[in-house]
Amino acid sequence: MNCEHCRRQIHDGEPIYRAHAHYRSYGRDVSGSVCAECSQKQPRRWHAAGPCVSCGRLVIYDAGRKLPKHVLCGAPVCRQAAYLGKADSKRA
Repeated sequence: MNCEHCRRQIHDGEPIYRAHAHYRSYGRDVSGSVCAECSQKQPRRWHAAGPCVSCGRLVIYDAGRKLPKHVLCGAPVCRQAAYLGKADSKRA
């Protein structure tokens, strides 16, 4: 996975920071995955770290938003696995 700010690859052992931003040009709120260095570039408060429900990587969410029900690192594979698992549990 790459940092959405500096585009550097975030390695497996590094935590993921899920930062929140509002883009006026798009008129919507967006959360993105950034590296530890980029997370310090803007003053923010962070929630305590929690493991991704799919891969177990540490994920730290921006405290400007409430914590989601399911902690996800943002990798497409993890999002897909979590949502498919949720859909399968509803069918049973």
